[in-house]
Amino acid sequence: MNQTQMALAVGFILLLTGLACWCLEMLRMRARLGAAERRATTTQEEQEMSLALLRRTVEGLEAQWREQRAPMVQAAPLRSGLNLSKRSQALRLHRRGDGAPEIAEQLDIPVQEVELLLKVHEIVMRAL
Repeated sequence: MNQTQMALAVGFILLLTGLACWCLEMLRMRARLGAAERRATTTQEEQEMSLALLRRTVEGLEAQWREQRAPMVQAAPLRSGLNLSKRSQALRLHRRGDGAPEIAEQLDIPVQEVELLLKVHEIVMRAL
C-alpha cells in the first residue's frame, strides 16, 4: 500500500467513525426528545386534571353561594306603614278633634304611628 492509499484509508476510517458518532448522538437526542415529550404530556395531563378539579370546586362554591344568597333575594319587600292618603286622613281627623286611639282604630294603623305622625306634624308647623 502506498501513502496515498493509506491516507485515503485513514480518512475513510475517520469519516466512518465520525458518521457512527453522529448517528449515536442522533439516537441519544431522539431518546431525550421522546422523554421530554412524555414528561410534557404527563405534566399537561396533570394540569388538565387539576384544572378540572378547580372548575368543579368553583362550580360547587358558586352553587353554595347562590343557595345562601337566595333567601336574601326572595325576601318580601318592606312596605311603608303609613301611606300619604292615610297620613292626610289622620291629620284631618286630628283637626276635627279625634284622639290618637280613635284615629288609629278608624284607619287600622298602630296608635304609636298616629302619635308619631302628630308629633312630627306639630314640630313642622312650629318651624314654619
